Amino acid sequence: MESKEILEAIAALTSTVNQNFQAMQATLSGIEKRLSQQESKTETMSERQRLQEQDIEKLKKIVLDLAENRPIKRRGDGVAISKEEAYRQFAGEGFSKVAATRVLCKEGILAVDSQHRHTITIRTGGKLIRVLLVIQENNN
Repeated sequence: MESKEILEAIAALTSTVNQNFQAMQATLSGIEKRLSQQESKTETMSERQRLQEQDIEKLKKIVLDLAENRPIKRRGDGVAISKEEAYRQFAGEGFSKVAATRVLCKEGILAVDSQHRHTITIRTGGKLIRVLLVIQENNN
């Protein structure tokens, strides 16, 4: 073989190796993305399992007591309660506001807004405020 042929063969081999390497990188990126999604799902499931039924009952009691004893506003679909007061009581029981509201929404105790946020905007006293909305139909 001449050196020109050898160089062409090396260039072709290099090109093939580079293409295969890029294909492997793309495949690994896809696998990594799916793995990341699965880890997120697993974390969500793990969080739900950590909040045992008695913990969920504590959270329900907090929002139902606030709805009964300290409502901000009653409306057809539920009772608005102070998110700050609920968050303070959640923290007092050792729960983060995100974990607590997420669980209560999944349990059908709290409503979400149109953007799937756990707080609802209402007008009261001429002002717009964000509150937690305790769904009445599930809790009567």
